[in-house]
Amino acid sequence: MNEQMHIVAFYSRGPHYTRLLRHLRRVHPEAYITAMVPPGFPIDTLTALADAVLVTPAPPHGVRDPGALFALIRQIRATHCTRFVVMFDSARLRLVAFASGAPERWCYGPDGSYAAVETAPLRRLFAGLRGRLRGWMLWLRIWFVVHSTRVN
Repeated sequence: MNEQMHIVAFYSRGPHYTRLLRHLRRVHPEAYITAMVPPGFPIDTLTALADAVLVTPAPPHGVRDPGALFALIRQIRATHCTRFVVMFDSARLRLVAFASGAPERWCYGPDGSYAAVETAPLRRLFAGLRGRLRGWMLWLRIWFVVHSTRVN
């Protein structure tokens, strides 16, 4: 499968982008890797790490500038990548990954974790709500113990 794999690594601000590209090259040595970077990024630093470099439309890519967002999504979809990798597991990057049209969407974390992005958004939402509810229940239990325990 690696001989046909085309991986697109999407840049997010931070010092971990070259580490992401090194990781992708080590894990998928036969893959064709495309680095997507913003305008002004020093492209010459990526020559040994990526097979191709694409410069994205100028940020911000969001609801404030839908034209830039749609241009970014069109550019990502035009790569016809088999795996799209983002650097952080945020809601915004998760949406970009889903909009990429890639069959596989992965996330590389700042701690070096490399995992598939959750494909069921409702499951992810309910897991977050469940975690928040558990946190509130723990806080309530601690508050109750602190305020109801007698101190001699």
